[in-house]
Amino acid sequence: MNTTVFPQAPAGQVMLSPAQALQFAQSAYSAGEFGRAEELCRLILAQRENADALHIVGTIAGRSGRAQEAADLFARVLILRPRSHLAHNNLGNALRDLGRPDDALASYERTLRLEPRFAPAHNNRGNVLRDLKRFAPALSAYDSALRFDPHNAETLNNRGLALHDLGRYEEALTSYERALQLRPDFAEAWNNSAAVLQEMRRMEEALACCDSALRLRPDYAEALNNRGLILRDLGRFADSLATLDEAVQLAPGHAEAWNNRGNTLRDLQRFEEALASYTHAVELNPAHAVAWCNQGLIQHGLRQLEAAAASYEHAIALDPEYSLAHVNHSLLCLMRADFARGWKEYEWRRQPGEEKAEPGTPWDGVAPIAGKTLLLTPEQGLGDMIQFSRYAKSIAERGARVVLRTPRALLALFETLEGVHQLLPEGSPPPPVDYRLPLLSLPLALGTDLSSIPAAPAYLRADAEKSRAWAQKLGPKTRLHVGLVWNGGFRADQPVLWSVNQRRNIELEQLALLKDVPAKFHSLQKGLPSEGDAARLAAAGWDGPAIIDHAAELHDFSDTAALIDNLDLVIAVDTSTAHLAGALGKPVWLLNRFDTCWRWMLEREDSPWYPSMKLYRQQVFNDWSHPVQRLHADLLAFTATR
Repeated sequence: MNTTVFPQAPAGQVMLSPAQALQFAQSAYSAGEFGRAEELCRLILAQRENADALHIVGTIAGRSGRAQEAADLFARVLILRPRSHLAHNNLGNALRDLGRPDDALASYERTLRLEPRFAPAHNNRGNVLRDLKRFAPALSAYDSALRFDPHNAETLNNRGLALHDLGRYEEALTSYERALQLRPDFAEAWNNSAAVLQEMRRMEEALACCDSALRLRPDYAEALNNRGLILRDLGRFADSLATLDEAVQLAPGHAEAWNNRGNTLRDLQRFEEALASYTHAVELNPAHAVAWCNQGLIQHGLRQLEAAAASYEHAIALDPEYSLAHVNHSLLCLMRADFARGWKEYEWRRQPGEEKAEPGTPWDGVAPIAGKTLLLTPEQGLGDMIQFSRYAKSIAERGARVVLRTPRALLALFETLEGVHQLLPEGSPPPPVDYRLPLLSLPLALGTDLSSIPAAPAYLRADAEKSRAWAQKLGPKTRLHVGLVWNGGFRADQPVLWSVNQRRNIELEQLALLKDVPAKFHSLQKGLPSEGDAARLAAAGWDGPAIIDHAAELHDFSDTAALIDNLDLVIAVDTSTAHLAGALGKPVWLLNRFDTCWRWMLEREDSPWYPSMKLYRQQVFNDWSHPVQRLHADLLAFTATR
């Protein structure tokens, strides 16, 4: 916050008018009677220019939000008193309020040339440097202010904000704590402490700080907004929404709170309401790029595709470096088979500097690689790794030696992958290489379009010995063997993914109608909370098919591949196991949510990525009845023909 300094009245003046009027004006101002103070000063100014009266009216105008009038009045003061460091400082405040940060900075610097030890101007200079996103110089300015006024709680709070901006969270927290030692009733410092504790993932402490701020100021909309964010991170979505509702009731113009409210409604899968909240956020603040992107995300999920594209493009126009908007836009392009634009936009997922530790030069797809060594690095989920590992063969066909780094869970499986010269477990040092590339950048480098996807019937194989062992375990085949995966797992540390997981998963109970299918069902389910669902339901006497649980015997993907090798069909939701079955060439039927992942595209029942895959899509959001009924009918026909 800015510090406004009001000059003392000239001493020794005894005239009743206008000096006495000025004295009364100063007393009224000090008592907080701003209307009376301004009235007296304007009486003086009606007779002649008076620097002190101009200064009082300028200060009141600034406090009242009349920033242009305040700037004009302080400019008039400076005609009379060009070396008034107070007027230069307060002119800077008015210029900052007018959105003229460079001019404000110049005013503060003139102040400090006149009075280098003037702490308020150092503080205000720090504020405008933060506005300009020059966080390190802002921190230096706050430190200068504290050299001359070490016990100023507001400056300590501002210093904490700059440290937060710089990602120096522990130091920011210390600065806020010092401010609160000086002013325990400093609600803003409590709220800012909450924000930095949230960044440090100390959520319960963050929530306590928000509550402290709100005890001091129950109508503090910004603290309510932060509290709503923290509750969302804690997975307390209903409480988050209630808090954010309170925030927007108190501050209907708070665009950020409307945006955050939309996020929580999205978590609660109340998508139409979320869309309305985002739309209101951008109406309040048309320059809010994040809200435009979020609006696009909801439109995307609701299949309002043209509107989604426009929202993403608007966000990018507002902030050309907004990587998430580019990535979301890329996924929309890929879903619509606009691969040329989609792969290019998808490169925005790569954060600057994230590959600095990797050896080799980034490969652009143009440089000749025959006889060269290319390191392919892992990213994203295990399903993505399986899907895009197919490109190793394409690189090898260009004469390159392919070194593939992979998560350990896939290491044994990828030993069957054609085109790989060397496999590296994640975390191990690579050999000397010429080039490097993240695995999911290969489609762009190789110019993949819909017609050139490397879609071999199978590009991975099960380990022969493990497959034979599973054949013995399953015994003589009297019925078809069908694998089931109904849940993609739960990531407790990633609440923002909970909603997606909830939409893609299906409750096992919804597959009960498969009980009349003459097949043996095998659970391929791994990971909590769904591992063991089949056994729990069986123990409770569920009215569905018997499902054999193999979780204890599936230690990595090579084990799962060997089991799948002995099955006739895999039925799965959108998980890594579905990718595995497709990569093995096994018939796989995918139960696909309404807001489909980009890779399954639109409307089609097949997949250009996996020739053996068939898609069963939700026709209504969050309603599995139609795809499950179709799947049931097809499964009866499938077993009858086999």
